[in-house]
Amino acid sequence: MACVPYVVYPHDSGGWMVDLKTRVAGPYTTRHLALQVALAEAAQLGAAHKPVCIIVNDARGEMTAARCICPRFERHLLARPI
Repeated sequence: MACVPYVVYPHDSGGWMVDLKTRVAGPYTTRHLALQVALAEAAQLGAAHKPVCIIVNDARGEMTAARCICPRFERHLLARPI
């Protein structure tokens, strides 16, 4: 199953937006707050066993970071010794 992309990107107003595939949220005052929104939404899809990829884009629309959030990835993290 392909990951659902959730994209965090800067808005022309100086804030940050989150494209959640079915809707756009924001603008938020900081990238950190926009990422928190994306992660909260991703957790809901994760509970339904649907993989999500959080993507951060810069002002040019280029990807600067991406992280897959899926049950397989979470199991891998939980299995690692601390």
